Amino acid sequence: MKRTFNFRLWMLVMTVGAALVLPAAGLAKEKMEGMHHQEWKARLAKELKLTPEAEKKFMAVAEKYDKSRKDIFEELKKSQGELQNALAAAKPDEAKVKDLVKNITASQDKLLSTFKEERDAEMALLSPMDQGSYLQILHKWRQEMYEKHMKGEPPKGEMEKQAGPEKK
Repeated sequence: MKRTFNFRLWMLVMTVGAALVLPAAGLAKEKMEGMHHQEWKARLAKELKLTPEAEKKFMAVAEKYDKSRKDIFEELKKSQGELQNALAAAKPDEAKVKDLVKNITASQDKLLSTFKEERDAEMALLSPMDQGSYLQILHKWRQEMYEKHMKGEPPKGEMEKQAGPEKK
């Protein structure tokens, strides 16, 4: 039960985080393969018809939070590997597992916060009308992502990989 909850929590964090940041509207209908977050932000800035100066500030915000998230993902990857090893041990150390779980959930919370902070920083750069357009674009994108997510299922075996070894 806990393992399923952790997987669902991770999926929720990733979905909500992406929904707060990535642009949508007509952009979401185009193929996203090979498109990086910075490119999406640049296209969003163009769709909002930002001035070159405002676009530069907008892109600087995206770059700042991309770097921050990269560092957090590295922390998460390291902690997840350590947790997997700790759980795979013949006699798992409960205190170590508890500490790793605490670190992972703190990193997930930090990750989610970066998406909110980025959205707030971007909104501060926009006029009220642009803020409205920005939110509408994100809303449309979230709807599309939610519909795609609800139609799909995780690949077979993915939950088992995420959960680690089964207890007997």
